[in-house]
Amino acid sequence: MKNFLEEILRLKELEVETLKLQYKDHDFPERKRAFHSFVMELNKSDDFKVISEIKKASPSKGDLNTLLNPKLRALEYVEAGADCISVLTERHFFKGKEQDIVDVGEAVDIPLLRKDFIIDSVQLQQTLSLGADLVLLIAAINSKEKLKELYYEAVKLGLEPLVEIHDEEDLEKILELKPKLIGINNRNLKSFKVDINTTITLKAKMNFPNSYVISESGFDNIEKIKKVKTYGIRGILVGEAFVTSNNFKELISSFKGGGD
Repeated sequence: MKNFLEEILRLKELEVETLKLQYKDHDFPERKRAFHSFVMELNKSDDFKVISEIKKASPSKGDLNTLLNPKLRALEYVEAGADCISVLTERHFFKGKEQDIVDVGEAVDIPLLRKDFIIDSVQLQQTLSLGADLVLLIAAINSKEKLKELYYEAVKLGLEPLVEIHDEEDLEKILELKPKLIGINNRNLKSFKVDINTTITLKAKMNFPNSYVISESGFDNIEKIKKVKTYGIRGILVGEAFVTSNNFKELISSFKGGGD
């Protein structure tokens, strides 16, 4: 994954420079979509949440579902009970695009997460303009100070940052920040190995009573969900299992129950 990650970030830096040239004063088109708060939904009840992802491909698995229609799938996700929709916009390895956010946002009235490799504030301005409500901030690709800068800039814009960690080094980066939303990615960024015990291990090392923790990657059956739920995890983010399954609606319904 290291080589993939390095290449993704190299290409992302070029995209950022292009964005800065195109929008010299960060003068992006005005946001048209109303805000939908995921944090507010978490505050309302203790219900287990499911973030369903629009994901056409991945570096590890290649093409997953390149014919996926983001707008239609988003509507199906909502019908099945999804609490939030994640849209991958990285174009080279995940085959997403920014327009997918716009299309999904026009179709649904639930919280919408932009999932990409955010390394600069200009991307946050773009995320706001596209109509997303949440933005993924990956600790592993940003320094502690840069992560802090991006986090507070996102909050200032009205976005809800989902701060993603993978290991103890990432956890150290967020100790001072104490994000409201924390995503624990069970996928090792170097080996691609997925282990849901990553969530359990890192959650045990946290002392963030006011934070909500979402477990990401590796969920393909209800037993895994039952396992992480016992450790106080408030929800899961699922991509591959939903975009490759013929019965994703039934999966979402069962996953949302969290094994109850």
